[in-house]
Parts: sequence; C-alpha cells; structure tokens
Amino acid sequence: MRHDKRGTDGHAATTGAAGMRLALPAGWARAYTGSGREYFIDHNTRTTSWTHPLLATPAMPAVDMKRSA
Repeated sequence: MRHDKRGTDGHAATTGAAGMRLALPAGWARAYTGSGREYFIDHNTRTTSWTHPLLATPAMPAVDMKRSA
C-alpha cells in the first residue's frame, strides 16, 4: 500500500483540512490502482468507490409531495 499523499497519476490522496489522512469507517480499506490512484474498498458490501465514504454525498430522503386536505 502506498503511503504518499499523491498517486503517480497526480490524483491527491484524501486528506482532511489539517492535511492528515481521513480515517475510514469499520470494514473499509484504502487501496491504490497500478497507476497510483486512491480508491476505497467496503468489505461490508464488497463494493469499491473512488470517493472517501465520509465525503460521499448522502442520498436525499424521499419527500411526500401529497398535501393533506
């Protein structure tokens, strides 16, 4: 696993405002492609993502558009 702050393809590693790496939730791992791009593995759901799980935009909740009379 690479530990530098930038992959070989120029993509910045995910860091917080203080320049420290953001922690991952339980069951997640950080990995790098062969070209050095950072990605994230969710071992809970067996999926991968380019976006850090704590920075991902949450889904919008469903809104009931019906009005009560």
